[in-house]
Amino acid sequence: MIGSAPNKNILRCLEALQDIPCEIHMVAQKEDQYMKLLEQSGHPYYYESGLNQVQMSAKYREMDILLFASTYEGFGMPIIEAQAMGLPVVTSNISSMPEVAGEAAQLVDPFDVLDIRRGILKLIGDPTYRAGLVNKGFENIKRFNPVMIAQQYAAIYHQLTS
Repeated sequence: MIGSAPNKNILRCLEALQDIPCEIHMVAQKEDQYMKLLEQSGHPYYYESGLNQVQMSAKYREMDILLFASTYEGFGMPIIEAQAMGLPVVTSNISSMPEVAGEAAQLVDPFDVLDIRRGILKLIGDPTYRAGLVNKGFENIKRFNPVMIAQQYAAIYHQLTS
């Protein structure tokens, strides 16, 4: 999980993980309420903040799944970052996340703890589905290639000035 702002939906995500054997890696500003919940969860956990780009890349390599069931995002960069690192993603079916994730993520209702849980369990329990999402993720990130985006902007500018 990445981020600790209220829209990051940490409380519901932690509740969804209850009784699912896993390690929790949380990259966010440390907040007492989340520390207490992580300690109470019984899961082994890692709670880190202030990571630079190299450290963040290393953190993605340590994870098996990105759980990013946010209630609102302007974009959702962790989705693309995780897909680029070959991680399957569980993310929200609202806001910008479906558009960013494309068909390369397990979409869940971020307001429904049971739906978040079902999404996580589907990735854990279905290796074929999981591998398919990883492959689709590698395809999805191509849409965000800076060179391609610059070419699209150039084409728009050319069209506007013609």
